[in-house]
Amino acid sequence: MSEFDVAIRGGRIVDGTGAAAFVGDIGIKDGKIARIGSIAAGDADRVIDADGRIVTPGFVDVHTHFDAQLLWDASATPSINHGVTSVACGNCGYTLAPVEEKDVGFLRSLMARVEGIPEESLRQLDWQWRSWGDYYEKFAGKLGINVAISVGHSAVRRKVMGEAASAEKATDEQIDAMAREVRAAVDAGAMGFSSSQSPIHFDGSDVHVPSWFADPEELIRICAGLKGSSARILEFIPRGVLTEVSQEDSDLMAAMSRAAGVPLNWNTLSVSPDDLDKHEREMERYTAAAGNDAKVVGLTLPVQPIRWISFATGVTLKAQPGFDIIFSEPTIEGRIRVLKDPAMRDRIRNAGRSEELGNVGKGVDWGAYSFAKVEDARYRALSGRNVGEAAKEQGVDPLDLIVDVVVADKLRTGLTRERENDPATDKVSAKVWADPRAVIGASDAGAHLDLQCGGTFTTDFLSIAVRDRQLMSIEAAVHGITQVPADLYGMRGRGRLAEGMQADVNVLDLARLDVPTVAEYDDLPANGPRVVGGAQGYDHVFVNGVEAISGDRLTGARSGTLLRSNAA
Repeated sequence: MSEFDVAIRGGRIVDGTGAAAFVGDIGIKDGKIARIGSIAAGDADRVIDADGRIVTPGFVDVHTHFDAQLLWDASATPSINHGVTSVACGNCGYTLAPVEEKDVGFLRSLMARVEGIPEESLRQLDWQWRSWGDYYEKFAGKLGINVAISVGHSAVRRKVMGEAASAEKATDEQIDAMAREVRAAVDAGAMGFSSSQSPIHFDGSDVHVPSWFADPEELIRICAGLKGSSARILEFIPRGVLTEVSQEDSDLMAAMSRAAGVPLNWNTLSVSPDDLDKHEREMERYTAAAGNDAKVVGLTLPVQPIRWISFATGVTLKAQPGFDIIFSEPTIEGRIRVLKDPAMRDRIRNAGRSEELGNVGKGVDWGAYSFAKVEDARYRALSGRNVGEAAKEQGVDPLDLIVDVVVADKLRTGLTRERENDPATDKVSAKVWADPRAVIGASDAGAHLDLQCGGTFTTDFLSIAVRDRQLMSIEAAVHGITQVPADLYGMRGRGRLAEGMQADVNVLDLARLDVPTVAEYDDLPANGPRVVGGAQGYDHVFVNGVEAISGDRLTGARSGTLLRSNAA
């Protein structure tokens, strides 16, 4: 019998600690890293030649919404295709448990509305669980990726308060009951507690989500119920998230962390091109509020995913001036009728410049979009083409070309737009990525499936920010998406390449790393659609010592595990 199951030889090892990369070998045995050093080829059952490749720990994504998807896709695609081997779910207070039978429809429609998951796909789940622990155990022994799940405030509040959860302040007795539910979930393995007070989060009936109605006392008392438990993390969206996190927000987050005795990760810390000091003011506020007995860390996304624009769903388009008349039409036929009207096209074209519409500006640059999906045979050759270039060749206005294609496609056209590059913002963002008061994440992978594919964030980060723009060293970048999030969320044994650690390992070709395609697929239950970003450059991805990705392709291995708060 060989000393190692797998030997990865001659790769440039970036171990996740931030230390300088070095060339060496890694030996894997029984799912763990058994040696880092020099290994003879004959000492392993399988040898991988990693010459010219970078070897890293498996990436960690602490902000996903795979809570439902994992029940039909145990590997959490496409995140695993992008080198992510451990994910955290149960964020923003939205979980599928605990739930009473009478409230299944409420949680299902809430998840569909807030997280952009097709409700018909969610209907295909059996929903045969009531407690958080029963839901959690449905994944045991079936996963292709490592999964940590927190318990969500909105689900807990609905179970305890019923319909009143979406309207009323909780009584002392109800707060105590919620605290018991949350503690029971943590005792069953939940990594922690999550909540949201985002002003734009609504349920399926256009009412604010239950956690919106919680006052600070409720939040702090629920967190206090976790003191001394196995909980490892709190996750929270403060009320000021859309503008600027206030001192009140910071005080509340620090109080929650202090009460539970664990760190709090808030969503989302962003760098604003219009106010490059905003994020620093926010970090200073919560750092001062936390003091020495609490920890508050902002979640930040390094590179925005490519957005998918569709006239069928109206996501992002609905916010454009002049589009109200299109999306007030409830049917596809009605929208097509509006789009065919030349007067309506002119209204859209001029909306961004119209004082009448209250939005004086340059208008939308339709020529900057690209055709990502075209179905009608007359226009299929435009797929993958830039709208502006194609319109110039045909001697037509870019908006007219888009609308002609969209109408011919019966609104099934998919449009994308390349990310903008602002060097000043990039320079400031790079400082935030390395700041200990921030953690890289915020992918929302598994959610907003009609708008984007957040699961590409690791590839986007390493290929665009690190390789192409050289905003950060590869060692610092890998540290930021491995050890930092793993340690913050208490994912023990992960996030570093070191002897005795779990063998979550990536072997990647940095020069080839890319998201070569962004496309829409009808591959969810009940043929539900989702936008998927492809992965390129991942030669091998190991999850607990078993190869999950080989040559950019999923192997189908099921070597993932549940990351339990109450496990060593």
